[in-house]
Amino acid sequence: MAGIYRTLGLIDKAIYFEKKSLSFLNPNEKILDHIFLNARTERVGMVGIFNRTILTGGFMIENHDEKNAFPYLREAERIYKSIRDSVYLVDVPYMYLQLLKSSIALSKDSVLYYYRLLEETNAGKSYSNEIKAHGFQALSQYYYELNKMDSAQAYLLNSKAVIDQYRIIPNNFAGTLTPNYFLSLIKRKLNKYSESIELLTSEIDLLLKYNLRKLALAELGLLAESYKLNGDYKNSIAAWEKYNQLQQIIMTDEENSRSETFETEQKINLLAAQQKKQELEINRQKQIRNWIITGMAGLILFTMLIVRERNKTKREKKRSDDLLLNILPEEVAEELKQKGSTDAKLFDEVSVMFTDIKDFTRISERMSPGDLVNELHVCFKAFDQIISKYNIEKIKTIGDSYMCVSGLPVANTSHAIDIIRAALEIQAFMKNHIKEQQAAYKEIFEMRIGVHSGPVVAGIVGVKKFAYDIWGDTVNIASRMEQNSVPGKINITGSTYDLIKDKIKCTYRGKIEAKNKGEIDMYFVDSIGSA
Repeated sequence: MAGIYRTLGLIDKAIYFEKKSLSFLNPNEKILDHIFLNARTERVGMVGIFNRTILTGGFMIENHDEKNAFPYLREAERIYKSIRDSVYLVDVPYMYLQLLKSSIALSKDSVLYYYRLLEETNAGKSYSNEIKAHGFQALSQYYYELNKMDSAQAYLLNSKAVIDQYRIIPNNFAGTLTPNYFLSLIKRKLNKYSESIELLTSEIDLLLKYNLRKLALAELGLLAESYKLNGDYKNSIAAWEKYNQLQQIIMTDEENSRSETFETEQKINLLAAQQKKQELEINRQKQIRNWIITGMAGLILFTMLIVRERNKTKREKKRSDDLLLNILPEEVAEELKQKGSTDAKLFDEVSVMFTDIKDFTRISERMSPGDLVNELHVCFKAFDQIISKYNIEKIKTIGDSYMCVSGLPVANTSHAIDIIRAALEIQAFMKNHIKEQQAAYKEIFEMRIGVHSGPVVAGIVGVKKFAYDIWGDTVNIASRMEQNSVPGKINITGSTYDLIKDKIKCTYRGKIEAKNKGEIDMYFVDSIGSA
C-alpha cells in the first residue's frame, strides 16, 4: 500500500502505511524512541525493520520533512551497523543518500561524513552509480546555497561524468533527470549566460524524448530568462512562446485525465447509490417523522450555514483577488482570470525609473541583517505609496534597486510627467529620512535615480511565483541613467526631457558616455515649474 501511494504521489499516505508496517513488526512500541530495542533478534526480522525504517525516512525526505526523517534514517544506520557482517542489504546506498540530503538540510557539519560513507558503499554496480550521481548533485546544491559556485560546479560536473560514463537513463529514483538545469543555474550565477543557454538547449530535447514535459517546461522558462540576460530578446520571446505552447499541452492532457477520473468516480458513485437505495427506502418513513419534528430548526440552521459558507467563499475570493492584484496589474490579472494565460504586449512609449543606494554593499556589511531589511522596507514602502498616487506600476526590487514604469498596462500621454513627479517626491522623502537617521546616529541611504522614456515589451514571466516584467532597450538605458546619476539627483535622458521640458526645470549635463550605449544627452531634474 505504501508503494502504491508513493507511486501516485500521495506521500502522506505512503508514510502512514510504512509506519503501520513498523507497528506490525514491533507491536509493543508506540513511539520512535527506542522503537527497535525490543524487536525480534532474528536477522530476517531486523532486515524487515531496516527496510521499513529507510523507506519511512526516505518518504519524509520526499515530503520535505527532513527534521522528522533524520531520526528514522539514523536508526536504520544503527541497525545496519549491527547486522552488516551477516546480511547483504541492497538498500544501504539509498539510506546514505537520504542521510546526505537530510544532513544538508539540517546540519552542515555532518554532510562530508555521510558523503564519505556514501562513496564507500558497495551494492549492485548500476544501483551504486546512480546513488553516487545523485549524491554529487545533493552536494552541488549544498555548495550552491552557500554561494560557493566553484565547488557547486565541480560536484555537478562529477555527477554528469558518472551519468555519462555508465549511461544512466534519466529516472526519478537517482535524481539524474536534469543535471544541465542545475549546472545552468551555476553558470548564470557566474554570468556565463551563453553556456547556460547551450546546456539547457541540449537537455530540453532529452527531456521531451522521455516525455518529461513538466521538467522541460521549467527548463524552457529558465532558457527564456537566460536569453534575456544575454541580451537576445528575439530568442527569449521565442522560448516563451514554446513555453506557453507546452504549458497548454500539459494543461489539456491534465484536464482530459481529470475528466476520465471524474467519469470513473461517477460510475462508482452510481453503483453505491443503487446499493443503498433499498436501505434508504426502509428508513424514509422514519426520516420523514424526524424531519417534521426538527424541520424548522434544521431549515434555520441550514440557512445559517449557507450564509456562513457564502460569506466565507466571498472572503476567500477577495483574499485571492487581493493577492493576485498585489502581484499583477489589475488589467493583466483580469486577463489571466478570464483566459488562464496572458499575452506579451508592446507599448510604444512608457517611462522607466530605477533607483539604487550608493555604496550599498559597504553599508550592508556594517548593519545587522534585521536592521538592513527593516531600513529597506521603510524606504520601499514609502516608494510604493508614492508611485500609487500617480498610477505607476511597480515591476520589482532587486537588492537595493527599485524599478517601476509609468504608461502601462493602460497607455497614457502623461507617463513622463507622472514618473518625474513621483521621483521628486521620492527624492524629498529620502532627504527627510536621511536627516532622521543622522539625528539618531544611524546609517544613511543616499539614493540615485535614473529615468528614460521609450518602447517596451511587457508580460508575465514563469508559472511558479510568476512576475509581471518588462523588456527592451528602454529598460537598459534607464538603468544606465541611474548608474550615471549622483546621490540626491534625478538623471534623465533627452527622450524624457523632450516630454517634460515645458513643465519641469532641468539642467543639461551634456553628452555623457553610458556603458555599452555610447554618448547620451543627460539632464538633472531641478523642480516643478516653468522651464
